[in-house]
This record gives sequence, C-alpha cells and structure tokens, in this order.
Amino acid sequence: MGKIFPDSFEQLGEDIYVYRNFISWEELKTINDLILSLNEEEWIHDESIFGMLWNKISSPHKELQFMRERIIDLLPEGLYLGHSTAFTRLFTDDFWGPHADAHDFYPIREKAAQLKENEPFIWADNEKWGLVVYFNEFEGGEIYYPHQNIEYKPNPGDLVIHSAEENCLHGVKPVKSKVRYSHSNHLFEKIKIPA
Repeated sequence: MGKIFPDSFEQLGEDIYVYRNFISWEELKTINDLILSLNEEEWIHDESIFGMLWNKISSPHKELQFMRERIIDLLPEGLYLGHSTAFTRLFTDDFWGPHADAHDFYPIREKAAQLKENEPFIWADNEKWGLVVYFNEFEGGEIYYPHQNIEYKPNPGDLVIHSAEENCLHGVKPVKSKVRYSHSNHLFEKIKIPA
C-alpha cells in the first residue's frame, strides 16, 4: 500500500498504525474534566439510532474540534475525516466483537463497480480507515486484530488508525475497569456511483 501516514506514526501491523501521545497530558486533563462533567442526558439513550451502543455515545462536543483539525492536518490528499465530535464510553464487561469498518460500504462499492464509462454519476462516501483516540487509563479494553494476531493496549493520548478492510478485522476485549473513554471516527474517500 505504500507510505500513507507521516513518520510520527508507528506501524503495529499490516495497515495498523499508532501515533503515541497524539493528545498531550494537559489536553487529556481538559478532555477528561469535560467528560466527567457530562450529565447522563448528554449520552444518547435512543436505541433506534445506535442499537447496541445505547448510552455509550455522547452528544457532539465542539471542544474536540482542535483534535479534528490536528487529524485533518495529517491526512494525505483524497482522504477526509468523518464529522463526529462525540465521546464513546464502555463500561465494565463491555466489549466489541470482531468487525471490519468497511462492511456497511460494500453496497456502495458494488454500485461503483457497475458504473459504465460516460454514464452520469454522483459522488458517494467510501470508508477507507477507522480511527480511535483514547482519553483515560483503563484495564482490559485492548483493541485486537485476530487476522494478524495483534493485540494493543492503548495509552491515554494514543491515536490508532487501521484499514477498514477485512485484513484489519478488529474488536475490543472486555473492559475490566469502571469505564473506558475514547473517540471513534472514520476516514473516507469519494467514489463515483451511477446517478
């Protein structure tokens, strides 16, 4: 695939990278103070929207804009960051089963493959990478990649980026501490699909 991200990223595996200390200790303190100040109404409790993520995703917070801008500055041309500015929390015994982030985009890719030359088209999003930024210390909750036999224990401030494809099938091991706070987002490219 060649070099995608700057030298500040350490490669953990095939299409898996970590930028250690992406968020400074001072910034982490500010973020964690904000997270701890959120009342329960600021966590989304609508099962019809997030299903199994019920009460795990916060409402958007403009205070994460600085982090978004920092991520955007690292991106190669042609990739753009999703719009989320929400926090994610996992509680004791919460986990996330293995999945590939691109799964929901397979129908769009199939449409793109059907586009004929000179046919009218529209632009659509195609997910290329997933990312997670970690905000607090926690026990358990490691991110793992079963196809590559990789398990990574994130530290507060780490940014992990992985491909959205099957080679980076990934999950989260059960959390053993009280709560694990992070931010999840995605990197997209634009592709043409029939109009």
